[in-house]
Amino acid sequence: MKLPSKTWLRKAASFMMPTLRISKPSWKQNWKDIEKNRFRLLSRWLFITAVVAYPLHFFLIDLPLGKQPVELWVFYRFGLAGLSCAGIALSFHDKFCQSSYYRVPVLFAGIIFGVLQARTMIWHPETPYFYAFIIPCLTTVVLRMNILKSLGYLAYIHFLQLPIFLQSGLESHLILSASTMSLGTVLIFRSNMITDVSAFLSEQLKEEIQHKLNDALKITRQKEKALAESNQLLLRKNLVFQTLLESSTNLPHFRDVTELLEYALDQFEELFEGCGVMMVLSDQGTHRFGKAVYTNVTEDVHHFIVNNYRNLLEESFLEDLKIEVFERLEKKEFDYPTESLISLPMISSADKVVGTALFIGVEMEAEAVETISLFLAMVTSCAENLAMAKRLEHLAHTDNLTATYNRNYFEREIKRQISCNVDYPDLHFSVLLLDVNGLKAVNDYYGHKEGDNLIIKVANLLKTTCRRTDVVCRMGGDEFVVICPETKDASKLLGRIREKESKMKLHFLSSGGETIDLPVNVSVGLASTCEYKAEGILKIADELMYEDKRRFYQTSPGALRRSS
Repeated sequence: MKLPSKTWLRKAASFMMPTLRISKPSWKQNWKDIEKNRFRLLSRWLFITAVVAYPLHFFLIDLPLGKQPVELWVFYRFGLAGLSCAGIALSFHDKFCQSSYYRVPVLFAGIIFGVLQARTMIWHPETPYFYAFIIPCLTTVVLRMNILKSLGYLAYIHFLQLPIFLQSGLESHLILSASTMSLGTVLIFRSNMITDVSAFLSEQLKEEIQHKLNDALKITRQKEKALAESNQLLLRKNLVFQTLLESSTNLPHFRDVTELLEYALDQFEELFEGCGVMMVLSDQGTHRFGKAVYTNVTEDVHHFIVNNYRNLLEESFLEDLKIEVFERLEKKEFDYPTESLISLPMISSADKVVGTALFIGVEMEAEAVETISLFLAMVTSCAENLAMAKRLEHLAHTDNLTATYNRNYFEREIKRQISCNVDYPDLHFSVLLLDVNGLKAVNDYYGHKEGDNLIIKVANLLKTTCRRTDVVCRMGGDEFVVICPETKDASKLLGRIREKESKMKLHFLSSGGETIDLPVNVSVGLASTCEYKAEGILKIADELMYEDKRRFYQTSPGALRRSS
């Protein structure tokens, strides 16, 4: 099975079935071997725990509580302990563990454990119901399947348990709540498979790079013997290969993208002494400007590149940049060895350009370009791993009702935008502060359900109207904020919002069956760093929003009454 071609399908498939990213047959086999060893160890401890826990439970809890009939509990506890002994024996059987049926004992054990644990609620009604959900969760995590299979397997066990729960008298809302929590727990625990696969791919890529670099080193040594007159050039190539090979082993240990890029920059600075190097990496979640590190580059050139970072791979822009670096600047702080510019793309695992490495005053042969490209691929792969971890963190920054960003994410993003504007004053941003008019009246007269629908309606208006690079956040209640990065004037966006708002109505049926068409109105305050200081932009937008709200109620004195 291959990853779908559409981007959103690829992302969904990569999340639910991360192993689809492993394309090479040899890598797939290596992954299977690693997973079998991990599963073997976990399943062994699962069955050992069961062998110890079930008899102890019988003697320490079942007998003192006087559970009847005793024969039933003996058969239940010691029967499962005996089944676990068989599972332990199979976990030590090498041939079975290497076969394609190695998960079967835990698969069946999970079903049997879960169903019989649910049965105990009928045999002994005082048995806590949550045990019947914890045990299937545990066995599902031990199975180490992808998220899709794990959720399907756990859902199947709960399906088998459902008639037993109903027979035991367990209330349906408790069944639904516990089932949802167990599925969510498995989703959280198995999401680490994404990180495992990314780390595995990074390790495989590192080994492939090492093989290629070793081959290149062999070729270099042969050329050193054959071409004595080119000895100095060959020694330089050898230094490039060795430095990047050694440093590539350290890349996966970094936990911050900036530190990762600065480490790579240090390697280039060591290799190309006296030359300028700058690396620009886009934010892989939003495709906006992300990180930039540089050495031996003037501040003017640095800002010029940052303001035009999307054009670094275009020949026409490189020609303009060459003039900017070597001709127009009257004050030259650096004396580069040669007037040359080399721009190399940083390509993701999805074959998309996510960044650029720019080398100023460096001359490279084809072999050096290939080696550095491989090293940049390693850097990009590690950056992708860090970005994947941040995407998981993003799930915790989403508002449950509207699927927009929540207040926590907003506070982090506005700090980042303010800091970026302070560092790069030419990178402006705008803020729209919005408040839903008449929400309290809707809640009071039509109920909170319709109030929630009104909030969702406004959120959908913003999400469908704003650009992909804009950040839509719900601050709480009826208040929204839209951050527009790299935007000097967001009045056009405000115009589009007003245009759609004028045509938007909330349709619903009243308690008396009457169809209600309620106009949707929002008050908006717009402020930009072109006009105001970044640190006070929120206060300005808030004041403008309240002015807009006052104007709305002055021009529409019956608005609240109509809303009711």
